[in-house]
Amino acid sequence: MKIHLALQLCLLTCISLVADISKGSDKPPNMPPQQEIHDCVKRFTALDASFTIENAEIVSLSELNIPFLTRQIKDQTGIRVRLTPGKIKWGPPLTGIEDPYVRHFTVYLDADAKRIFAVTSRLAERSPDIHAELSPEEAERRLRATGAIYDSFPMADPKISFLEALETMRQSSIANPPLAQEIDGFYIMYGSLDLSDGTFRQKPHPVWIINLRGLPPREFHNPYLEGGSSHKQPPAWRRNSTRDIVDAVTGKWIVGYTDR
Repeated sequence: MKIHLALQLCLLTCISLVADISKGSDKPPNMPPQQEIHDCVKRFTALDASFTIENAEIVSLSELNIPFLTRQIKDQTGIRVRLTPGKIKWGPPLTGIEDPYVRHFTVYLDADAKRIFAVTSRLAERSPDIHAELSPEEAERRLRATGAIYDSFPMADPKISFLEALETMRQSSIANPPLAQEIDGFYIMYGSLDLSDGTFRQKPHPVWIINLRGLPPREFHNPYLEGGSSHKQPPAWRRNSTRDIVDAVTGKWIVGYTDR
């Protein structure tokens, strides 16, 4: 009788363990310690001088809007870190110049708080002169037409931070990050193809892709349209955004684009 009872208890215990394992497979990964999340955000963004962590939670990375790569991460989870609203403290020669906007930054990390995927900044209210971002599919179609590809997310850490990439843009590009109302920074492997034969002109390497929106609209000049009613400025949303690429290893500005 005792042996029979022991066998029953053992069987019940095994069934319970199997049930717990089954349930556990549906549970989201455990959140890393707050200090690890803080250290990762500080190391990869350098925004800690102006912002602190407001909250962090495990989310589906499908909410990230990144051409080529959304499909790769749509079934993955990561950590979405929201920072307290604040203003960026810009370095020289803008030291002491107040940021014109109170920014709401969000940082996306992997589930272990070891890698960074993206940094986004929004204002409390969106200007009507800013159109929503293109869908990942449409953005990918346009990028492919130029030979550009976003290959994957780097496994190695960036050598320069998100804020350093913005500073590089400010010094080297026509873009002016302090005046942008919205900022997206994607840490990716970027390459370019020769459209004639499909070979790499530039093999994928780690970069910061920086998209700015809500800049003061650029003046559009076309000598063929001077004078008369035909010379009209395109809508502001066609003239207030830029896309720049900064090498995440060397810190050098690679190229910038102004057309939507």
